[in-house]
Amino acid sequence: MASYYPTHADVVRDPEMLAMAEQYFYQHDSITYGQFMNASSSAASGAAAHCSANSAAASSAACSAAGMDSVEDIYKRIVSLFVNVIFQVTVGHEQVGAIEVYVQDASWCAFSWVPGATAGTKQAATSTALLMSFTSTPMPKLLGDDWTHLFLKPSGLSHGAKSPEECFRTFQEELQAMSQKSDAYCDAAASRPFPECFPLYVVNPKYLETSISV
Repeated sequence: MASYYPTHADVVRDPEMLAMAEQYFYQHDSITYGQFMNASSSAASGAAAHCSANSAAASSAACSAAGMDSVEDIYKRIVSLFVNVIFQVTVGHEQVGAIEVYVQDASWCAFSWVPGATAGTKQAATSTALLMSFTSTPMPKLLGDDWTHLFLKPSGLSHGAKSPEECFRTFQEELQAMSQKSDAYCDAAASRPFPECFPLYVVNPKYLETSISV
């Protein structure tokens, strides 16, 4: 975000950013926006306005004295939100959402059963097949493709910030290193005792996609 926001206070003050976070938690029943942010949008904007002119240390002290979260506290929560969303639509979805292989067999993983039957109904099998056909479309891969042509051009980089293209290249390099580490772990699976003797593919970036097909 440093490519698009000169300071952390600018992130916290951005009404579109806060609206996005609020909408996300409106759709998320397990936690509320207020619980996550520990500050309302107005409080967040107030914290930014109150503290943005000060140094980091003075900012934290001033906000504590004012009884509100510091800019850095709110900024870290916003970053955490983005990281959580990225995790959910990549590794998280691959772990719990890739069920198309299993539900092909209506005698094993049918969506509904008739009491006493050994397989799901024809209607259940058909509806399952339709659902899988519409939601299993391959999405763009997380690792290996160049999407920098889609990035918005920043109006001005903050001091010392990398360009979006540089950030993307660094991200890809880190994903590649993670993929190699995952490959090594899977290759050595047979040498480990039970129950660690299984490969783990769902965290390997080279198998993950950038979005969920819905």
